[in-house]
Amino acid sequence: MSLQFKLEVVDNDPKDSVIDSTPNMGPVIVGNEDEDLLCGACGEVIGKSTSRRTLFLRYAAPHRLTVTCSKCRAYNLIHSTKLPLAAPM
Repeated sequence: MSLQFKLEVVDNDPKDSVIDSTPNMGPVIVGNEDEDLLCGACGEVIGKSTSRRTLFLRYAAPHRLTVTCSKCRAYNLIHSTKLPLAAPM
Protein backbone atom coordinates (compact mmCIF):
# COMPACT_ATOMS: atom_id res chain seq x y z
CA MET A 1 0.00 0.00 0.00
CA SER A 2 1.25 3.45 -0.90
CA LEU A 3 1.89 6.21 1.60
CA GLN A 4 -0.72 8.93 1.24
CA PHE A 5 0.13 12.60 1.60
CA LYS A 6 -2.67 15.18 1.77
CA LEU A 7 -1.66 18.39 0.01
CA GLU A 8 -2.33 21.91 1.27
CA VAL A 9 -5.14 23.76 -0.52
CA VAL A 10 -4.18 27.32 -1.47
CA ASP A 11 -5.79 30.26 -3.23
CA ASN A 12 -4.82 30.69 -6.86
CA ASP A 13 -2.10 33.28 -7.31
CA PRO A 14 -1.32 34.73 -10.77
CA LYS A 15 2.39 34.11 -10.08
CA ASP A 16 1.84 30.37 -9.55
CA SER A 17 2.83 27.74 -12.06
CA VAL A 18 -0.23 25.50 -12.38
CA ILE A 19 -0.59 21.93 -13.59
CA ASP A 20 -4.23 22.04 -14.67
CA SER A 21 -6.17 18.79 -14.64
CA THR A 22 -9.01 17.74 -16.90
CA PRO A 23 -12.24 17.54 -14.88
CA ASN A 24 -13.15 14.03 -13.68
CA MET A 25 -10.20 12.33 -15.37
CA GLY A 26 -8.45 10.87 -12.31
CA PRO A 27 -4.83 11.44 -11.28
CA VAL A 28 -3.06 14.27 -13.08
CA ILE A 29 0.40 12.81 -12.48
CA VAL A 30 1.34 9.12 -12.45
CA GLY A 31 4.75 7.77 -11.47
CA ASN A 32 6.33 4.63 -10.05
CA GLU A 33 7.01 5.52 -6.39
CA ASP A 34 5.15 4.36 -3.31
CA GLU A 35 3.53 7.68 -2.41
CA ASP A 36 0.16 9.08 -3.49
CA LEU A 37 -0.66 12.80 -3.33
CA LEU A 38 -4.22 13.59 -2.27
CA CYS A 39 -6.30 16.72 -2.74
CA GLY A 40 -6.38 18.64 0.52
CA ALA A 41 -10.04 19.53 -0.01
CA CYS A 42 -11.76 16.33 -1.16
CA GLY A 43 -9.16 13.55 -0.82
CA GLU A 44 -9.10 12.65 -4.54
CA VAL A 45 -5.77 11.15 -5.73
CA ILE A 46 -3.97 13.88 -7.69
CA GLY A 47 -0.57 12.23 -7.96
CA LYS A 48 -0.57 8.42 -8.21
CA SER A 49 2.69 6.73 -7.23
CA THR A 50 4.68 9.97 -7.17
CA SER A 51 6.22 12.16 -4.48
CA ARG A 52 6.44 15.90 -3.84
CA ARG A 53 10.23 15.58 -3.89
CA THR A 54 10.17 14.12 -7.42
CA LEU A 55 7.86 16.89 -8.62
CA PHE A 56 10.06 19.48 -6.90
CA LEU A 57 13.08 18.17 -8.78
CA ARG A 58 11.25 17.72 -12.10
CA TYR A 59 9.27 20.98 -12.34
CA ALA A 60 11.02 24.26 -11.68
CA ALA A 61 8.68 27.04 -10.59
CA PRO A 62 9.82 30.57 -9.72
CA HIS A 63 7.06 31.06 -7.12
CA ARG A 64 4.84 28.07 -6.32
CA LEU A 65 3.80 24.94 -8.17
CA THR A 66 0.16 23.99 -7.75
CA VAL A 67 -2.06 21.35 -9.30
CA THR A 68 -5.81 21.53 -9.71
CA CYS A 69 -7.92 18.64 -8.49
CA SER A 70 -9.84 16.96 -11.30
CA LYS A 71 -12.79 16.36 -8.97
CA CYS A 72 -13.30 19.57 -6.93
CA ARG A 73 -10.99 21.97 -8.88
CA ALA A 74 -9.15 23.11 -5.70
CA TYR A 75 -5.58 24.41 -6.08
CA ASN A 76 -3.18 22.11 -4.22
CA LEU A 77 0.34 23.20 -3.31
CA ILE A 78 3.07 20.89 -4.60
CA HIS A 79 5.99 23.10 -3.67
CA SER A 80 6.96 26.65 -2.97
CA THR A 81 10.21 28.55 -2.85
CA LYS A 82 9.47 28.78 0.90
CA LEU A 83 8.76 25.04 1.32
CA PRO A 84 11.96 22.98 1.65
CA LEU A 85 11.49 19.50 0.21
CA ALA A 86 14.90 18.41 -0.98
CA ALA A 87 17.60 17.46 1.50
CA PRO A 88 20.97 19.15 0.92
CA MET A 89 23.38 16.95 -1.05
